[in-house]
Amino acid sequence: MANKRYASFFLFFMMPFSLLHKSYPQLVNQSSDEHQILLEIKRHWGSSPVLGRWSSNSAAHCNWGGITCTDGVVTGISLPNQTFIKPIPPSICLLKNLTHLDVSYNNISSPFPTMLYNCSNLKYLDLSNNAFAGKLPNDINSLPALLEHLNLSSNHFTGRIPPSIGLFPRLKSLLLDTNQFDGRYPAEDISNLADLERLTLAVLAVNPFVPGSLSNGVW
Repeated sequence: MANKRYASFFLFFMMPFSLLHKSYPQLVNQSSDEHQILLEIKRHWGSSPVLGRWSSNSAAHCNWGGITCTDGVVTGISLPNQTFIKPIPPSICLLKNLTHLDVSYNNISSPFPTMLYNCSNLKYLDLSNNAFAGKLPNDINSLPALLEHLNLSSNHFTGRIPPSIGLFPRLKSLLLDTNQFDGRYPAEDISNLADLERLTLAVLAVNPFVPGSLSNGVW
């Protein structure tokens, strides 16, 4: 009887170590993959005040400027004021745990980056103060449903804001001011954003919206 209790205790005690042993190679491989992805992003955008210090000789990419890691995996990239011109590289969405992306105050010139639809865990997206241009896509709600913050202000977006902007179930902050939108903003659709706490739509003489009202009193 004592031997059975000892055997049960031994198996219970050793199980966490066995699981750790099996998961450790996966963590190492993921870290190595993320390291290479970040270096590819650096090659795409070129040198900048922060990226210039990202080094292939340093394996500790979680300590690189602009990078946030949680439990050893990359969850955030914050690279404002880096003089970027080229579009956001699609490889950024290979970082499968990425929840936060801030590339504000650069000079990125491209249409709306629909490749970000592939960043499946994104919660915070700041593209403000760049040179993004053209119409917002009708399927902009194909951005992750987890999205809580979307800042597209101070760009060169034109046309109408698509009704699908009101289909983000968790959105708390929506900033669209200082673009060249026209027409009537989709007040009814925006009012469906039940968790919305912050909304900016227009700057006088910049976004020539036809006036509308928001039924839930969001400002």
